[in-house]
Amino acid sequence: MINTPRFQLFAYSMILLACMAAAFFIYKAFEGMIVPDENIYIVQPPPQVKGEQVSVPQPKEDVTVIAVGDIMLGRYVETLMDKKGSTYPFEKISPLLQSADLVIGNLEGPITINHQQTPNNSLSFSFEPNSANILRQNNFDYVSLANNHTFDRGVNGYDNTVAVLKESGVSAFGHPLEIDERYLQSKSIDGHKILFIGLNATRPDFDQQETTDIISNVSAEQDVFTIISIHWGSEYQTTSNQRQRDLAHALIDRGADLILGHHPHVTQELELYKDRLIVYSLGNFIFDQYFSEETQQGLALSFTLKDGTVKYMLNPLASHQSQPELMDESDSQEWLNSLAQKSTTISQANIEQGIVELLFDTEKKICPCQSR
Repeated sequence: MINTPRFQLFAYSMILLACMAAAFFIYKAFEGMIVPDENIYIVQPPPQVKGEQVSVPQPKEDVTVIAVGDIMLGRYVETLMDKKGSTYPFEKISPLLQSADLVIGNLEGPITINHQQTPNNSLSFSFEPNSANILRQNNFDYVSLANNHTFDRGVNGYDNTVAVLKESGVSAFGHPLEIDERYLQSKSIDGHKILFIGLNATRPDFDQQETTDIISNVSAEQDVFTIISIHWGSEYQTTSNQRQRDLAHALIDRGADLILGHHPHVTQELELYKDRLIVYSLGNFIFDQYFSEETQQGLALSFTLKDGTVKYMLNPLASHQSQPELMDESDSQEWLNSLAQKSTTISQANIEQGIVELLFDTEKKICPCQSR
C-alpha cells in the first residue's frame, strides 16, 4: 500500500473537495424551499416631504338633473311590455336618462300588489309590482305622486306604491290630497342640496294660501334649489291658463326655484319670472294616447347646477307606440321654434338653440308679504 506523505496530502485534498461539492449541492437543493419574507415585495410609498399635500379625489362641482312628464305603465303600455319586454318603453331614451346624476318624473298611477291589468279605455290605472324596479333600472331617483291617479286603488294602493318604490331605491314625494312637510324629499349631492315638493292643484279643495305658506317655510334655507312638481292646468291645452300663471308666480315669490308642470298631456310654454324658470307642462313621457301628435310629444328638461348658475337644456321627445326618443335634428328645431313663439318672456334665440342659462341667486327672492 502506498502511504507516503505525498500520497496522504493528495487523499486529504480529494476528501475536502468532495465535502465542498456535497455542501454546494445540498445548498442548491434547499434554496428553492426557503420562504421569502413577504415584506420584500411590498412597495413602500416614497417618504412624504414635510408640508407636502396628499392628493385626494375632489367631488364634482356640478350636478345634472333630468325631469320628464307623465309616466303611465298600465293599459296598452303594459300590453306592449308583455309582448316586447319590460324595458321596452325606455329602450331608446335610456342613454339620456343614464347620463344624469338624478332623474325625476310624475308617476301617473299606483303600483299594486294584487294587480290586474286595466282595460285600454279605463281611466282608473294600476301598474304591476315590477314597475318600480323598471324605473330604478332606468335611473329614476324620484317620482311625484301628487296627481289625480295615485289614489285609483285607494289608500292601500298609495301605501303600497310608496313601499315598493322605496324597496327598489326610488323615492316618492308629494301626496294626492295633502300638502305637508312629511311628503317632501331632499337630496344633497356633490355639495348641492335639492328640495323636491309635489303638488296636486287639480283637486277641488286645493288651498293656494296654505300651499304657499308651507313652501316659504321649507324653502327659506339658503343654498337649496327648490323644485316644485305640480299637477295642474287643462288637459290637451297647449298654453297655460291664468290660474296656472298666478299660482306659479306665487310659488316663486315664496321660494321656488324651478316649476315643473304636468297633467295637460301636451307640452305648454316656458316662462321666466324673477329669473326662475316655469315649465307649464312637460307633456307625456310614456303614455298610450295615440290620437294626436301633441300627446305623443314631450320635453325632457336637463339642467346643471354649477358655480352659482343653472343651465337648462331642452330635449324634445317624440314617442311611437309608447316608446319615447329624442327627436331628430330637423323635427327638434321645428318643435323648439314653435315653443319659442309662445314662450314670450324668454329669448327666442335661446329656446331655438335649446339652451337657457341663468344665474342662480342663493339669496331667496321672497315677496315682502312673507312673515319671517
